[in-house]
Amino acid sequence: MDDDDVVSSVGQRSGLPQNPSVMDNCFVEQDGYLHRNSRPSPMFLHCMRRLTLLLGLAATILLVSGSAAQAAQKSIWGPSTFPVGDVNCPTGPSPCSAFPVYKQLGASNYQFQIPWDTVATSRPANPRDPNDPAYHWPSFGDYDVQQAAQYGISLAVLVEGTPSWANGGRSRAWAPTNPQDYADFMYAISKRYPTIHIWEIWGEPSYGINFQPMPANSRVGPKTYAKLLDLAYASLKQASPANLVVGGMTLNGGGPVSTPDFIKWLRVGKGKKARPPRMDYWGHNPFEGRPPNLKKKPIGKFRGLNDVDTLYREIQAAYGVKTKVKGKKARVSRKLRVPKLWLSEWTVLSEASPNLFGGFHVTPQQQASYITSAYRMLKKVKYVKALGWYRLEDEADNGHAGAAWGLMTSNGARKPSFDAYAAAR
Repeated sequence: MDDDDVVSSVGQRSGLPQNPSVMDNCFVEQDGYLHRNSRPSPMFLHCMRRLTLLLGLAATILLVSGSAAQAAQKSIWGPSTFPVGDVNCPTGPSPCSAFPVYKQLGASNYQFQIPWDTVATSRPANPRDPNDPAYHWPSFGDYDVQQAAQYGISLAVLVEGTPSWANGGRSRAWAPTNPQDYADFMYAISKRYPTIHIWEIWGEPSYGINFQPMPANSRVGPKTYAKLLDLAYASLKQASPANLVVGGMTLNGGGPVSTPDFIKWLRVGKGKKARPPRMDYWGHNPFEGRPPNLKKKPIGKFRGLNDVDTLYREIQAAYGVKTKVKGKKARVSRKLRVPKLWLSEWTVLSEASPNLFGGFHVTPQQQASYITSAYRMLKKVKYVKALGWYRLEDEADNGHAGAAWGLMTSNGARKPSFDAYAAAR
């Protein structure tokens, strides 16, 4: 079996699920963090079953030895502290900072979330003033800022979740009735944390779970998100010209709107004046079952790590750029500035989790070699700004499902992937 077989098989089922009940339920909230967990869609299950067969042959030829060269920044998700009793905090007496470990890993960027709805539980009288009494800023935000500064690591913050007062009492996934409310909050949060300059506008909106409205195969959702993103961009640049805005925030996986369609339909304005919303980087979560290799063909409308070249060409087309030649010698005629890729979340499980990625996993040694190969691969391209690993530690079984996506086990023991990530350059 080769990848063409997978492409053909999945391509026949390229219609994305229209019933929200069969879409992946990505996030489970635990201890103040949003953790990725899911019941996979039928299309994704089918894809991963085929890829598991492929990997029985292909993944074994990857070698762990040798460090990977790095063009993209090394970013990472994970806890800001280790609990007392963890291998990295054996005696306490209080939780220990995780930032020394991030420094040891060579991570240049740390990503975390500050939810809008937990900060602004009621409507602020002065929404652009971070000192408005309606705002309740989390203590971990100040802690992360202090620790990041101490260890020379930049921060990127994802902001999502609409307060009920801003969307007519609906769930946090529903967009605000007035997108300027979100833009005003982004101004306030930037002023509250003036040393943070990378801001991610919502997480995986095309998936539908985190952002509504997102009807299947419709322009409605992308246009709603585009207006939100464009206004947030303006507010963040007003707050500080140094701010960098990560938009799009798409993913590789089934959802009501595929990534290629989301890119095409992401527009503000009408008719001939319609344009892509402003952003500095295009965020994407390129979860991928195949070993890293840019020569592999995309699987239907999925856009994994092996498809970032195709993804970038699609973004170029949306920005009015025509590619003259494919590959490393590509030449383009630019009409608008094309945002580079900010690959926010990428991971490969080293143990099976039945409720995540269809049970797909590799061995701990293969997980390490995926990381080595991925950073080596991205050194060859100039359009990827960062690749973020999700996440530092495995997630212990919490009654729903655990997830062995960490560079360390859930109690802090280091896996082979820890050294592979640290060696990536």
